[in-house]
Amino acid sequence: MATFGPYQFGAVADSVLGDASWVNPGNAITDNDGYATVAVDGFEGPFISDPLDYSSAGITEPGDADSVTSLTFEFAVKRFGSSAQIDTLQLIVGGALVGSPHTINQAIGTTEAYVGATVSLTSFATTLTGAQAKATGFGVEVIFRGNGASVATISVDAARVSGVYTPSGGGGGGTGAARHHYVQQGTM
Repeated sequence: MATFGPYQFGAVADSVLGDASWVNPGNAITDNDGYATVAVDGFEGPFISDPLDYSSAGITEPGDADSVTSLTFEFAVKRFGSSAQIDTLQLIVGGALVGSPHTINQAIGTTEAYVGATVSLTSFATTLTGAQAKATGFGVEVIFRGNGASVATISVDAARVSGVYTPSGGGGGGTGAARHHYVQQGTM
């Protein structure tokens, strides 16, 4: 096993398929305190955000034939008002959604922090090669959810990805320090 990343995503789009539209979605790629925002409400709705589709991470490793086994997606995010969470993640390969969405239900705090989850490729019900991970059309779709009794404004500043892979030759390599479980909220 070997690791790669983290790599910052270079492109984001509001896919306009949820309950609530994003304001300034293009601000959600550069960690610079310029935010994309959305208002969601866990009680009266809108309950979920439009999905944000991230791509173009500029990944340079692993090798093309290597097999990616897990991915860690992290979002520089905060909320104002009621409670909210990162709801689901779905893999994007070749510019299209693949596999199954993965529910993570990761809480978002009131101060900006990288929050996210590590997900095995089996949880997405798909496989991923190094060549696919390095392609411009690789990314993730993320949906946020309000889960409090009133409105939560969610602010996203950036997103990044890292991962664990098995080299195609079957050998080791890397540190062997796989990233597991949910990424806990912390300071940046």
